[in-house]
Parts: sequence; C-alpha cells; structure tokens
Amino acid sequence: MQGMGGTLSNSNPLILAAFESALRHQALIVLVLLLIAATAWVWPYTAPKPKPDIEPAHETAQPATELEEHPARKFLRISFGLLWIFDGLLQLQQAMPAGLPVQVVQPAATSSPAWVQHLVHNGTLIWLRHPISAAASAVWIQVGIGVLLLVAKSGRISRLAGAVSVGWGLVVWVFGEAFGGIFGTGLSWLFGAPGAVLFYVMAGVLISLPERAWVGQRIGRAMLGVL
Repeated sequence: MQGMGGTLSNSNPLILAAFESALRHQALIVLVLLLIAATAWVWPYTAPKPKPDIEPAHETAQPATELEEHPARKFLRISFGLLWIFDGLLQLQQAMPAGLPVQVVQPAATSSPAWVQHLVHNGTLIWLRHPISAAASAVWIQVGIGVLLLVAKSGRISRLAGAVSVGWGLVVWVFGEAFGGIFGTGLSWLFGAPGAVLFYVMAGVLISLPERAWVGQRIGRAMLGVL
C-alpha cells in the first residue's frame, strides 16, 4: 500500500501473540458481564412474591395480551443471529489483524473510482494503525450482534438489535466491500455484487420494525415489489 511505509506480515509473531492475548482478556470480561446480566435477569423470578391480603371474588384477572412474534421475523432473527456469530468467529483467524485490510479489503476497491479507493484506503490505514484493537473489536461486535438477536425475542431491545445490525452492516459494506463494487467496472451478480452484507442490512431493517408492522401482508408485498 502506498504511503504506508511498509506492510505488516500476517505471520508476525508479535501481532499474533498480542491478538490472542487481547481476545483472552476480553473474553474473560465478556464472561463476567454475561454472568452479571444473567443474574439480573433471573433475580426477579427467584424473589418471593408477597401474597395478597384479600382477593375480591367478583374480580377476575385479565391476561395480558401480547402480540406473538411473526414466524417470518423469528426466522430472520434467528438465522441472521447465527450468521453474525459465525462471521464473528471467522474473525478469530490469525491472519485477520494484518491480512484482512491488505489482502481482502484493499483489492476489493481496485476497480472502483478514485474517491471509493481513497475512502477504503483511509479505513485500512485506521485498521493497520491499531490492528489488534480493530480485529478484536470486529470479533466482539459481530458476536454481540448475533447473541443479541438470538436472546432478544421482542420489544425495544430486539428492534435495537436489528438497528445495530443495520449500522454495522453498512460499515462493513462501505469499508470492507467498497460499496459491494457497485461503482466499479464489470459489475455482475456472479461476482458478489452488490455485496453480501446488504442482506444483513435488509434483514436488520425488517427486524427493527415494530411488531405491528408484521401484521397482514404489507411487508411481504413490499418485498416482492422491490425484488
């Protein structure tokens, strides 16, 4: 890469050791946070409930009506949650800190206009200046999105998981896939255009919609119209 003053080797033992050490320490922190979150989650169910003094015979408890998750939304949420986790685990490869920006990201923008190459080049510069932090962050962001999609079945947290999936997907699409090559020459579906991560973005948009939006056939008809 021009202007870098040299490139980092994928097999640099210092980078590999630092990457593995960072992942081990961060995994311990994540485990502690998960244990705290799990304790806070189950605590209300373990606390004893006070018994009511008098229950009027004429009053009957009305069950709360909750809108069940639509099967299509559930399919998207679980399938793309698993895909995000799988993608995050792929980031554990030893060549990721130094090899991903030079061997994968930069070549993806070679056929794009100068402004796209400049944008992607700046992204790779940021990555290569902090290869350990960048690679480790990519692991935990993608695994975290996947876990959040799997755990949060409904409500604001579930919709937030979809929105985060959209945001990170766009970051990967712009800097990692050079806009999916849509501005480059020789655009073809056979070679991955307009970028596989756009499917993650579209799934995140659908998951971030309110549950009431899934009632009826409006979403299905809109998707068919777009396709």
